Amino acid sequence: MKHSLIVIATILINNFVFGQWVSLGVQGTNVQMTENSVGYKFINTPGPTPASGTTYTISSTQNDWQSYVTTNTGGGGDYGCCTISNLFFMNISTGIRSRNYQGIYSFQKTNDGGYSWSAFSNGINIDIKDLILVDDTTGFISGNSYGTNRGKIYKLTPTLSLQLIDWDTLFFTNTNIEFPNSGSGFVIMTDFNQNSHLFKTNNSGGVWEKVFSDTNDNLTSISFPDSSTGYMCSANGKVYKTMDGGTIWSQTVSPTTNRINSIDFINDSVGYIVCDAGEIYKTMDGAMSWSNELSGTTSNLIKIQMVDINTAYCIGDDGILLKNGNVMSNEFVSDNSISPVIIYPNPSSDLITIVLPNERTIENVAFYDPNGNRILSQNHNEVDISGLNSGIYLIMIFSGDRYYTSKLFKE
Repeated sequence: MKHSLIVIATILINNFVFGQWVSLGVQGTNVQMTENSVGYKFINTPGPTPASGTTYTISSTQNDWQSYVTTNTGGGGDYGCCTISNLFFMNISTGIRSRNYQGIYSFQKTNDGGYSWSAFSNGINIDIKDLILVDDTTGFISGNSYGTNRGKIYKLTPTLSLQLIDWDTLFFTNTNIEFPNSGSGFVIMTDFNQNSHLFKTNNSGGVWEKVFSDTNDNLTSISFPDSSTGYMCSANGKVYKTMDGGTIWSQTVSPTTNRINSIDFINDSVGYIVCDAGEIYKTMDGAMSWSNELSGTTSNLIKIQMVDINTAYCIGDDGILLKNGNVMSNEFVSDNSISPVIIYPNPSSDLITIVLPNERTIENVAFYDPNGNRILSQNHNEVDISGLNSGIYLIMIFSGDRYYTSKLFKE
């Protein structure tokens, strides 16, 4: 009988939608990847007293944060000095940053991957939400006036900070500047009734037109892989699509009713959404259908970024950076071929016990049905499965830098 069960399990495992993601460890929420394995992050380190200020550190990696180098440090020394508030790289070498000194933001640009920085534009006194560089000489920032819900947008050049918007009835709640090209751009803003509105410009921010509103819930993220096709998502699990450059939007298929925090498409067909509770979904047909990929975490996923057709990164609110498993990280490997997981009793109808090789500590256990849907998650080795339907389940167990997979037969 044991041999029969093993054969059945081997056959059925091929039916699981197993889009494996691997953990690259805790990197903080301020991480941007520009290419496969190449990225940047920053950290602010407060001094022992307010008068000692804050020291910032900017780092880069060439190998998915298995090791990284410090490209730039600074700040400290004076009260309120000097945090990095935003960092954005448009490619592997060219980026822009904002530094905050007692509420006044200055901006610098780099052309050598963050090793040297030169002044870019003038100081601005707002609470910055988002910062992007759309070409070598033009950037945009969004933010709110301090103490008020008053949204502002500025256009940045090497010598000028030009205020484009100053609205006292609309404000920014998320990081939502998206420019498919240097002339055409979009921002999501919220009004006092918590309605979300999408605005579009066709002349580099000179004039903005409202093109879409959601009166039920907040719009959370927007992605334009090209000038014509765009996607947008909301906090109530909706996905919207445009095919005319953002003038007309229509609701399309969504795989979830959970909050979608981020959406990103690498072209007009292939993209991801990430949600609360560790949900990740991928589409290959322009949001006509979605497949559930296994994140291995129950944390809220707050940002997804595709760097090429096969490679994507997402980060959770706990600072853990994940990468889709087309290339398995050396820092996170499977131990299944070395020593098996013990699950007993198996089959079972109620309580099971999971034992890892070498008495490793279990950090997370996730149960998936044959369609790839995660239906149960725990963080200890004894699990009550009495609420599951009868059938075969895939189990993923995470422990430090190792993961294990096994099968459970629920009676």
